Amino acid sequence: MEPPILYDTSKHEHLIASMVKCHADCITFEPFMIANFIPPLNNELMTEWWRRRCNETKNDDVLSGTRYIILQLARNSTTGEEEVAGIVMLASAFNENGNFRGMVEKLLVSPEHRKKGNAGAMMRKLEEVARQHGKLLLVGIVPRMEIQPRNNKLADTIFFYKDMRPEDWAP
Repeated sequence: MEPPILYDTSKHEHLIASMVKCHADCITFEPFMIANFIPPLNNELMTEWWRRRCNETKNDDVLSGTRYIILQLARNSTTGEEEVAGIVMLASAFNENGNFRGMVEKLLVSPEHRKKGNAGAMMRKLEEVARQHGKLLLVGIVPRMEIQPRNNKLADTIFFYKDMRPEDWAP
């Protein structure tokens, strides 16, 4: 397995369609995941959603915040083509009183590429990127935040929580 990569618009924009496929597969194959969209999925809408997330990676307006997208690439076992096997994002909104905080978003691993260490590898890369950018507290669980696509009931969304600050850390 190759190490995960940090998305760069100038190098990886061609992967957006594969990112959409990974996201869609996570929603439509068991175990069904709650991830922004409800079947039947609209490919154009999902593509635009990912294009906007990817554009946030090149944001130099400090007041708008920043997004880092980590991708795991792998060969598709049927086609032999390289595809996005997994995605995870680190988001950081502008926040003077919490500039050490980062939100882990959309940990997605395509059903074909699960149980192969991809999620762990992407999270290690995310933590490395978070540390490089001073995001030492990774957060979030939001209760009853999203509608489950199969039964229309509200469900918790689990983000992640990890405190990477040393005991004696101070801003």
